[in-house]
Amino acid sequence: MKEVVLCFSGRIGSGKTTTSSKIADILHWKYSSFGKIIRDEAVRRGLNYQSRTILQEIGKELMNLGWVEFCKTVLDDVDWKYGEGLVIDGIRHFEAISTLKNLVYPTPIYLIHISIENDERYKRLEARGSLNNENFSIFDKDETEAQVIEILPSHADLIINGTLSSEVLVSEVTRWLNSQ
Repeated sequence: MKEVVLCFSGRIGSGKTTTSSKIADILHWKYSSFGKIIRDEAVRRGLNYQSRTILQEIGKELMNLGWVEFCKTVLDDVDWKYGEGLVIDGIRHFEAISTLKNLVYPTPIYLIHISIENDERYKRLEARGSLNNENFSIFDKDETEAQVIEILPSHADLIINGTLSSEVLVSEVTRWLNSQ
């Protein structure tokens, strides 16, 4: 399989982290995550890395420092080199995917969007215990989530149904990738 950069977007609780990390494992590709970079920054500052509010605020700060620097940090976190396969989790803005395309060129880059209905998302989040302390309807309305709903799906190379099992999603993505 030709090495590319696969990027995953989707709403909170869509299954993007589970799916993207499994794909990276199966393909033996490097795996990076915007969320990990943000959580690491929260830890560095001594803040609660599990608070969605804090993570969204740190994400906004990093975006405001510049997309090139933020995206380079995601690539550098796994020491990515041209020609290597890479899976990146947590695309939340068109600016991230367009900046990454420039940074990894000429390596092909694809955006995979995981779509899911709210009822299923809330079931998952409740099962994880993620709905106990913070109200996710507030987080869904945050500016860091707006493009995930409104813009990224129209730029996706592939949209998959997040209500399917992770095994089925991984199979769909790898089959699609083999056809490219």
